[in-house]
Amino acid sequence: MCRHCARTVTKPKSNNVRLVFFWSDRARLVSALLVAGTISLALRVEAHPDLEEQIGQLTARLADDAEAPDLFLQRADLYRRHAQFDEALRDIAAAARLKSDSTKIILARAKVFGDAGRAEEALDAVQQFLAVETNHWEGLIIRARAYQKLNQTNDALSDYTAAIAKAPAPGPDLFLERAAIHVAFTNLDAAIRGLDEGIVRAGALPVLELRAIELERQRKTFDAAIARVDRIIARYPVKEPSLALRAEILEQAGRHSEARDGFNKVLAGIETYPPFRRTLELTKQLEVRARAGLARLETKLSASIVPVQIAKP
Repeated sequence: MCRHCARTVTKPKSNNVRLVFFWSDRARLVSALLVAGTISLALRVEAHPDLEEQIGQLTARLADDAEAPDLFLQRADLYRRHAQFDEALRDIAAAARLKSDSTKIILARAKVFGDAGRAEEALDAVQQFLAVETNHWEGLIIRARAYQKLNQTNDALSDYTAAIAKAPAPGPDLFLERAAIHVAFTNLDAAIRGLDEGIVRAGALPVLELRAIELERQRKTFDAAIARVDRIIARYPVKEPSLALRAEILEQAGRHSEARDGFNKVLAGIETYPPFRRTLELTKQLEVRARAGLARLETKLSASIVPVQIAKP
């Protein structure tokens, strides 16, 4: 299923289809909206025309001007984003026959191979491109992902770092993907440092902050995790989702009384929501999460009570 529309897309039979680390774009959006407390914005996201409409517009233009290589390359890029890789490659071949800029052709082909999971072909194409456009940030990203699929992790890390340094506005995916390599080799310190770089470069995006918090919990640096959550709580007007996360970290750290207070704050906050927000599925899930936390803590706190024995006179 294409993520830009409801149309089912046939993809090549390959186990190397590009990995999407931790969240899909839409899941990241939901996560960000939940933390920010701006759930009502969800329906206003993605206001651009969908890819099929844009493809149709370019197809109509090509019917009037079939000798325009740039139009073929534009449509090829839309086909790539729509996961129609064969169609994208046909348009790139058409642009090549019309003698388009060879470096543009090679880069376009490398992008298609990369997104299609054809790592070896992507690597071959992008190496040709980088031989001409040395240290081009888009080329470095494609090569980093190809190296990663081919388990050449040191080369992948090097290219991710170089691409991040050279990209004018590196997106969160680059920091997440690089962190994933460090996590795979249990280098949590390097993963968190890289995410912090992303928070500085790309902004304090919830998707980066939440991943950093998750890794702080994995390495059991609970105070650092709580400090990160506290910064989120201070930033956004709706506090309850982050308060629930904070309570869960306190619970994990064994600070059960503080965790119980945290879950109670979540429930008290939900009580103040306007009626329409109380009916939202995300709010209902948050309430269930808080009540489940309290139930766990009741068991733990009961088990920790040591009966007092009174000495007989």
